[in-house]
Amino acid sequence: MHRDTLWHPSLLRSSLACVTALLAIVGVLGCGSSHERADAGTLGDAGRAGDSGGPGDAGATCPSGQDYYYPGCASEPVPAPIVPGCYQPCTGAGDPTCPASLTCQQTTINPCVCPAGEACCAACGSEVWLCLPPEPTASAVTFRFSFRTDASPEFIFLQTVDASFGEPDWVRVRSLDGDPLQVHQGCACACSSCPACPVCEAPIPETRRLRDGGETVEWTWDGLVHPAGRCAGGGTVFRCVDAIPLAPGRYLADFCWSWTGTGRIGEILDPASITCESVEFAYPPADGIVAHEPCFCG
Repeated sequence: MHRDTLWHPSLLRSSLACVTALLAIVGVLGCGSSHERADAGTLGDAGRAGDSGGPGDAGATCPSGQDYYYPGCASEPVPAPIVPGCYQPCTGAGDPTCPASLTCQQTTINPCVCPAGEACCAACGSEVWLCLPPEPTASAVTFRFSFRTDASPEFIFLQTVDASFGEPDWVRVRSLDGDPLQVHQGCACACSSCPACPVCEAPIPETRRLRDGGETVEWTWDGLVHPAGRCAGGGTVFRCVDAIPLAPGRYLADFCWSWTGTGRIGEILDPASITCESVEFAYPPADGIVAHEPCFCG
């Protein structure tokens, strides 16, 4: 083992994992091949005052009682994932030593971070207990759309069932940076139930004709986003999606429609004909509703 390998006393039980990973490096096992290494300048010596020996950052000095931890590289979803940084270790659920705003949660870390470019240890991860912010809980949101016009009667068309997920496509949710959030699970395999994945027929798309003057369309979302993941079963690795509560904050809802369509089953609206307007909203909304009613007037 390289003499500069970083160790924390609470991680001695990870020794076997590191030995296993060393075997992986020489091709005996497969763990090391998936290890994501830190780039140069990210990791450094541990054991400095206030940085009590955890996997460390060369430029970081953690407050007293905290250590620097680096997230593990497990391919499966990790409960309470962390980013590189300083955290207070704890002993288990309900540990009263965590600050009032944090709770003791189990997470996965890299137990033996190596200096950049060194193949000293490639363990995929070790479970530890750290004081972390409570996991967010999902809150349902109802998206509501209607429109007004001074050229009544007028109609617009919405994609109420898309051809990919079998879900509404007239409202889409994004971060303020513009990154789309996967709010539909559809027929994708849930990581929590893998490898018992569903077999589904292709959804039948559908559109709806919406009239002005008070007619509305609604869709209620459960507040869960579904990032892509992987799970293993029976010696096979499957693609799956997680179900994670959206973190509180501000987001964008895109309300989308077309002026042309039929409102019939089997119809897919021409993407070139679709117009979208964005509405910024706070999640979770106080009344549980995000509404948009454009006026095509004058």
